[in-house]
Amino acid sequence: MEFKLSDSLSNTLVSYDKTRKKEAAQIKRSTNVKKKKHQFGNINYLIPFDVVSAKDQQKAADHINKSLCENRVYDFYDKPQGNSIAFIYHYESLWVACWLPWNIKDQCFTSRDSLGQDYIYGFSFAHRDNASTINKVGTSFCGGLYIHPEEIGTVKLQGNKAHLTHYQRKLEYKQIGKSKFVWKQIFVNQSMISNGYQEEPWDSPSNDGNISNWHQKSSNIRSTTKTWINRLSKRILRWDRSNSYGYSSTELWERMKGNNNSLHYLFKLEFEQHLKSVIEEKESYKHERSNRSYNHYDPYYGSSEVKRQLLIKNIIPNDFVAEYESILNIYRDIENYEILFKYNFFDKKFIKRAITEASNKINASFKLSNNILASKEECNIEKIIGPILKLNKYFKHICFLYDIWGEKLPVDYLQDIDLYSSMEVPDLYVGHGYVKEDINNWLRNNMPIASYVQIITTQYKEKLKDYKSSNNSYDGRYNERTETYDIRFHELNDSFNMLNRLVKKHGQEFKKPKRWRITEFHDYVQAESWKLNNENEPLPQDLFPTPVKATLDLNGALNIVQMTFFQPRDTHQLAEWGRAVRNCVGSAGYAERVRKKRNFIILAMVENQPRYTIQLTLDRGVLHVDQIADVANARLNEQERSDTEKLFKEALNIRGNQSTN
Repeated sequence: MEFKLSDSLSNTLVSYDKTRKKEAAQIKRSTNVKKKKHQFGNINYLIPFDVVSAKDQQKAADHINKSLCENRVYDFYDKPQGNSIAFIYHYESLWVACWLPWNIKDQCFTSRDSLGQDYIYGFSFAHRDNASTINKVGTSFCGGLYIHPEEIGTVKLQGNKAHLTHYQRKLEYKQIGKSKFVWKQIFVNQSMISNGYQEEPWDSPSNDGNISNWHQKSSNIRSTTKTWINRLSKRILRWDRSNSYGYSSTELWERMKGNNNSLHYLFKLEFEQHLKSVIEEKESYKHERSNRSYNHYDPYYGSSEVKRQLLIKNIIPNDFVAEYESILNIYRDIENYEILFKYNFFDKKFIKRAITEASNKINASFKLSNNILASKEECNIEKIIGPILKLNKYFKHICFLYDIWGEKLPVDYLQDIDLYSSMEVPDLYVGHGYVKEDINNWLRNNMPIASYVQIITTQYKEKLKDYKSSNNSYDGRYNERTETYDIRFHELNDSFNMLNRLVKKHGQEFKKPKRWRITEFHDYVQAESWKLNNENEPLPQDLFPTPVKATLDLNGALNIVQMTFFQPRDTHQLAEWGRAVRNCVGSAGYAERVRKKRNFIILAMVENQPRYTIQLTLDRGVLHVDQIADVANARLNEQERSDTEKLFKEALNIRGNQSTN
């Protein structure tokens, strides 16, 4: 329901009108802005003139001074591509400018600062030198790196910038018209970044405020800086972590700091939490990564962390290059790989070849990535060291095999790197109370290695066929960077989990399954495991106290079919039947309903093979079939149902005659 007011009444009530009230306030502010041409100062010198001309910077100053606060920002673009080269904004009494070393007029990189040195980007800032402005913006900027002249010597660097003392500078005075300003212009080069200079001045150099706080008045400025940062990021070397491999990082300068642009850094990320010589120094290093906020350039770095880095460098030196011996040196310091050295696994020719090929790929990928023109994918960390990540998955599975079968393990079963790197290691050692040696001994003595390999190979091939024919990306997704699948074998994990409990209960005397096929293995340990948790209780056999064989020539011409009907004598026999026909009749409360005489469960064998499971209810002397299922809960077709009905009637006749006698 709506009511249109007259113009006079609408004007009378304008203070209640949410839209017109805002418009009136905006008009009022806009009128106030126009009263003074350069109310924030005629700042037209922040960017070097070889990047942006004085004339263009004057346009920016004029625009900012006459704009409302949310629009006090000005972009500069290169003309052919329209890429952001520089910007100036005014926010909370502070002028800020950032630029790339690009000459808009000549359309080329200037690449030199005021001293004739190469630089990556530059920034500057300025503000009026009066008490009210200083009270708002403070006397130090960028964490204490840049200080008001009157405060020099009294301001300390923030704790995480202590290593940057030699970059600390005072602001400079500049007279603009009748106003006195302080300002600073900085050219950021590779040496500064390498030594830990990680400022983000585009977010405001002020220590007391920044544009990243989601204020409406800074939204346009944020949009401008974001575009410019994207342009900056394409001019520097960066690691890509688009899949958050190792850990998530949005650091702009990560790759350019210290020795981070190296294979030493990438291999340190992968292995530092597994090196014995490092973990022996401090057990918690198993769970802690190196602190990325500081590096070797920091003289105030904690002594324990310095020692940790030295220990890492003993295994992965600063000049690390991937090759067979250098990677083997890492593996020797990993506890989990000791068993591989015990059996001289790394001496095998196919392994030497695999490590050498992986090393060559890694070295080539790193070299390709070490260029600002390299694509994002070429700079992806997981992509670069993908070959060694694949081998790590493979070695983990081989360790599992050696743990169980040891010297009995034929080398021929170990050479399928694609298989073992894609199939996850089974969850054999999970849960509480298991004894690793006991379960290993049982498997070693009862499960042939050929059977295990056949089980996982069959699953691997089936999964690959499924994945390649469907769009399912959730289970077993293919990783193009490591060239592996991640296939979790749930049925095998479940089987091993139950086997653990059974070996703990029965020891080495526990019998193995008749066949080592995953379905038979799983059903066997499931049934035996069920017996552990369920006492064997007798069940009534009132309908068929003993098995009854029914034989009929169902379709003439001596097409004789024989069925044997019987009731399970106890709960364990019912569970064994459920395992044989692969359904849940051994659980799910069926035994309880039989025991309370609410239902009959009739088991039917065809030609002496387990087939049909029949649930019946008796009401007023009439047996009603609630459900009937074939193996694996398959439905019966019309012919099977008809034959079963006739044979069951015959069995009831035989049982009736027995009852009469």
